[in-house]
Amino acid sequence: MLPGFCDTAVMRRRSAFAIALAAAATFAPVFAPLWATLAAQEPNDPAPPSNLYTLHVYTNLMQFPTLVLRPDLSPMKPVPREKFDISIDGGPLFHPTKMRIEGNDPISLAVLLDAGGEQSSVLRDFARSFPQLILGALHPQDRISMYSVDCTVMRTLKEEPAVDPALIAQGIANALAAPGLHGTKTKPACGSHLHLWDAMAMVGQELGGSPSRRVLLVVSLGRENGSKDSLSWAAEYLSSQGVAVFGLRDNPEYRRESSFMSFGGGSGGTGRRGGLNLPGTISDEDLFAVMCGRNGGMILDASMPGVAEDLRHLIELLRGRYIIEYPRPEDKQAAMHSLDITIAGTNAFIRPTGGSSPIPDPAILADPNTLPSTPSPAKAGSRRHLPQH
Repeated sequence: MLPGFCDTAVMRRRSAFAIALAAAATFAPVFAPLWATLAAQEPNDPAPPSNLYTLHVYTNLMQFPTLVLRPDLSPMKPVPREKFDISIDGGPLFHPTKMRIEGNDPISLAVLLDAGGEQSSVLRDFARSFPQLILGALHPQDRISMYSVDCTVMRTLKEEPAVDPALIAQGIANALAAPGLHGTKTKPACGSHLHLWDAMAMVGQELGGSPSRRVLLVVSLGRENGSKDSLSWAAEYLSSQGVAVFGLRDNPEYRRESSFMSFGGGSGGTGRRGGLNLPGTISDEDLFAVMCGRNGGMILDASMPGVAEDLRHLIELLRGRYIIEYPRPEDKQAAMHSLDITIAGTNAFIRPTGGSSPIPDPAILADPNTLPSTPSPAKAGSRRHLPQH
């Protein structure tokens, strides 16, 4: 079982998740040669000296938005950077080199509405409450995308600025009434075999190109059956895209649902892209909560205090995350790696959002014009990441 399993009844002190390192390094230069710009603007200036060379600077900073709460999920007092301990693949502990509160960083929020026939009251409350959120909690630099899923996935808004409640409201209405959403029918038809992991991975793929803090809110009971993507594969893919996942559902309704097993029994180990080593029964497991816990988020209970309050609380949680930074370890290889984050002397609820980083390119490192990176305190251990649950 993954340490840090997202269950509102069980809290863990340690949070572990996977980080992905891209096999094909795609580095972005920080600046272009100044002389080239000046020459273009001032054609009468003398030519640059023949011994002028370009200094190459490449990104190597790893950055993880991290949710930190008390065990009862209430806010914690500010935690100093030196209190955070990080370990990669079981390696030696080190502290972040920089850390700050997320604050008003731009958010790219994608919403996936489960239109499979459950939680009609939650969807109705969401349609009424969410457009009003942008009047206070969200800012003009934040972006909103809107999706729905039943027999297929529909998108009605993509990266729209959070400025027009009427536009957002229409996007929600269009998502829930999209032609083809229910296949050949006009009402929910595929809730009993909803491909939720596939839908979440699809949304994560589109979110992956956003320069903002990427967040996926799934309004659903979390039932899944039949996805080609296993929970493990989909969770790791969302992690590699740097997408934090939160769920919104009517928790008491979910707990009363005795037929959950008939919808979720094959969701972990039968996916064609790999699977989890699930036990023979998952009656005590909540796979939707596992998905959230492995991707920096948690489940919000729409029954108490209510959808509007939960939506405002979601934004408060995001604004209050710690942005943990450190230089990429020099000894990294292209692979999935486990990252453990603890806070000394506490039993805090910790949920980091995953991410990816380009691996060092030997040719670039050997180039004498490459600016050396700041030495990293991070050293990877020998424990290899395995798909887990």
